[in-house]
Amino acid sequence: MHRLAAVLVLLVAGCATPLEDVRKEPVRITMTVPAAWDRTGTCLAAAYNDYETVYLPVASEQRAEIIVNQVTTGLLGSVKRTMFLFEVQGGSVTTVTWRRDQHLHISFETQARERIERCGKV
Repeated sequence: MHRLAAVLVLLVAGCATPLEDVRKEPVRITMTVPAAWDRTGTCLAAAYNDYETVYLPVASEQRAEIIVNQVTTGLLGSVKRTMFLFEVQGGSVTTVTWRRDQHLHISFETQARERIERCGKV
């Protein structure tokens, strides 16, 4: 029984994707939008309310990071997988970059692009 639990813990831990791994991924999207950086960042964070979203604004540098995590909870505890990283920077015009976990389906890219466009119109 203990061996089975140990194997399951290793399997579950293997599914976790740390933020640092996503930071190393290539930028998949770069877009410039005609909205302020803080409003764009707040909107993007709110757009992913089905996930654990961390909004990290740095007002003095007019930039923010939005980290989108999927948290799975089971009998053996919780596993956090960083799915996306948005980096928002600008003033009244904002540049947004987006990185994703390399194992995610390409459809998430289309979804991210649509959300950036929508939040850029706020």
